[in-house]
Amino acid sequence: MFTGVEPTYPATGFGYIQKGKRIKSKFKHVHELKQFVEKPDKVTAELYVKSGKYLWNTGYLTGTVETFERELKEHSPRLWNDYQNLYSTLLPMNRRKLYMNFVSEPIDTALSEHVPDGLVMPGNFDWADVGSFHDLHGVSVQDKTGNHISGENIELENVTDSYVRNETEQPVAVIGLDNVAVIATENGVLVTNKTYAQKVGDISKRLQK
Repeated sequence: MFTGVEPTYPATGFGYIQKGKRIKSKFKHVHELKQFVEKPDKVTAELYVKSGKYLWNTGYLTGTVETFERELKEHSPRLWNDYQNLYSTLLPMNRRKLYMNFVSEPIDTALSEHVPDGLVMPGNFDWADVGSFHDLHGVSVQDKTGNHISGENIELENVTDSYVRNETEQPVAVIGLDNVAVIATENGVLVTNKTYAQKVGDISKRLQK
């Protein structure tokens, strides 16, 4: 069972789940899973929200251990092999080392997208992707101009609706900007329009190369 949440705005940084035919059962609002759709453009995202047929993909999966093991073995041999190796490793230190050397891959592409008979149910709960500075800002304490400020030596001038964090001893000044995230750390500085905050992962991968 895959759980999604009703979209509240046309997000372009989230994956979506398209609901299929409704299932007749004692549980309400259970649908066949028609397809996963990765991060659409803004126009497409607006159509998804308007149609009422799509949910944000939270990445939450529910099932028995037996179900997960069967699906891993059948649809994701590499993930199944990793699982078996981890399960058979006794020492915690060795398990951690083994786990950290696994190939990093989202559960969606590693397993979810390969399951042919999944079901989907809308989740009736508040949800935010705090991996996105847009959503992190939304759940953070803000001042009367909509700014969230974290850290020392920060000066703002004519700045609104922004998330600013300084983890260094160096001063950070932001002037005349709106809807931005500015994060200063010992490893680097990020400045992004919050609308494009989901691109941070792509930039990070390029920098790591």
